[in-house]
Amino acid sequence: MTFNELLALDKVSVQVASVPRPATSRKTRKDGAHHQASNHDPVAEPTAAAIQKTKRTRHREAEAPRYHATMTPTLLKGLRQAVRRIGKEAATYRFAREEKDQLAETIYAQRRAGIKTCENEIVRIGLNWLIAEHGARGEKSVLARALKALRA
Repeated sequence: MTFNELLALDKVSVQVASVPRPATSRKTRKDGAHHQASNHDPVAEPTAAAIQKTKRTRHREAEAPRYHATMTPTLLKGLRQAVRRIGKEAATYRFAREEKDQLAETIYAQRRAGIKTCENEIVRIGLNWLIAEHGARGEKSVLARALKALRA
């Protein structure tokens, strides 16, 4: 993913669709009895201002799932900043032929989708994600579990 594409991901906003309720002044309780809706009734029709306030509050307070390894906006922002910096340290790593082939296939698929990328960019994204995820999850991280599995 190029820097511009990562930047575009941060600009995407999540919109919550509102479902209008039927306009009635009478509500039915669980026991079947009817009662008149009032301003203090919790099941009364919400006002347009209340709906907008709820949408804004819900959007700001959105949290990432606790028990899932997900790409949060904070993680994407960190990856974008890390990959954006030009790497000046030269390094040579050994990959298996299958790994290089899979990397080449990934680059080819991204280019067919209109995304120009390179091996260096993909490897840096993967490395920075592994480090960030390990810092956040510790012994439950993918890196820690993979290293334990290698030593078993």
